[in-house]
Amino acid sequence: MLPARAQRQNTDANDRYIEEKGNVITGGPEAGLLIPTSVFSGNNVVTNTTEQVRFGIKPLISYRIGATVRFDLVKFKKMKLSNMFSFTTGLYYTQRRFRVDIKDVGSNAGDSLLAGGNFNFVSYEIPLLPHLHLQASDNLWLHFGIGMGLEFFPSHVYIPDDYEDNLGKDGSWFFYGAKKFLVIPNAKVDFGLEWRTEKAGYFSLGATFQRPFPRVMDGFVEYWRTRDNETYAIYPDGQKGQGNNGMKVIGQFFAVNLRYYIPPSKGLRDATPDWIKDRQKDARKKRRQRILESK
Repeated sequence: MLPARAQRQNTDANDRYIEEKGNVITGGPEAGLLIPTSVFSGNNVVTNTTEQVRFGIKPLISYRIGATVRFDLVKFKKMKLSNMFSFTTGLYYTQRRFRVDIKDVGSNAGDSLLAGGNFNFVSYEIPLLPHLHLQASDNLWLHFGIGMGLEFFPSHVYIPDDYEDNLGKDGSWFFYGAKKFLVIPNAKVDFGLEWRTEKAGYFSLGATFQRPFPRVMDGFVEYWRTRDNETYAIYPDGQKGQGNNGMKVIGQFFAVNLRYYIPPSKGLRDATPDWIKDRQKDARKKRRQRILESK
C-alpha cells in the first residue's frame, strides 16, 4: 500500500494527466522466448506396433519478435479510468522449432534412433488483446489480459532437403508438415509486471499462454525399410501402401516476453487531427447558440 500522502499526490497527478492529455497511444518492440514444458509442449508420439517403429514430433525452444501498438484508455466520456484499461495490437513474427524422431523400439537394447531432423514453422500474427492494469506502487503496475490473435501461415514444410533423391531407398525418410489453414485464430492469456517512467518509457516482463484453434499443422512422416528383399514405407498408422493419416501438431506454447513502450509524451495523445477538433468545437458553439436563441 502507498502512504496516504503518496496516494494523494499520485491521484492528483493522475487527475491532471487525464484532464490535460487525454487517451494515450504508444508502442514499441517485443521479444518472446517460446518454452516447451511437459504441460504446454504439445508433444505428439505415435508407435507403429506392427513394425515396432516410433514416430515423434516435439517442439523445441523457439522465439517470437515483433512490434505492438497500445491504446491506454485513460478516460471514456466523463468517466476517469486512471490508465486501468488498454488494448494492444501489432504484428508478430513467430518461428516455431520442432524435432522429428523416428526410432526402433523393438530392440532389446532399448530405443535406437533410425532417422530424424529439425524444422522451423513460420507464422505472422496480429494480436487483439485487451488488458487490465492495476497499480502496485508509484511506478510498478500489474497487467492481465485475455484475448485472441490471427496467425497467417505462408507455407508448408518439407524435410530433409534431399528427400527426393533418396526416397524409396532403405533407411530413407520424409516429413511433410501441412499447414491446417492459411489463417488460424488463437486464444491467449497474458500477464506480467510493468515499470512505468515518464521519460524512459514503459518496461514490461510477462508471460503468455497461446492455444491455436483447431491446430497449426498435420505432420506426415514415412520411413523406408528393407525386409525379405522388399523395400517399403512405414507410416505412424500403417505400412506397405496403407493410408498415412498424419500426426496432429497443435502448436500451443508458453512464452516469456520482454516489451518496451516509448514514452507516451513522445507518442501520440488524443490523436484526433486539429482540423477535426476545430470543427467539433465550432459545432458545439453553434449548438449552444441555437439553444440560447430558442429560449
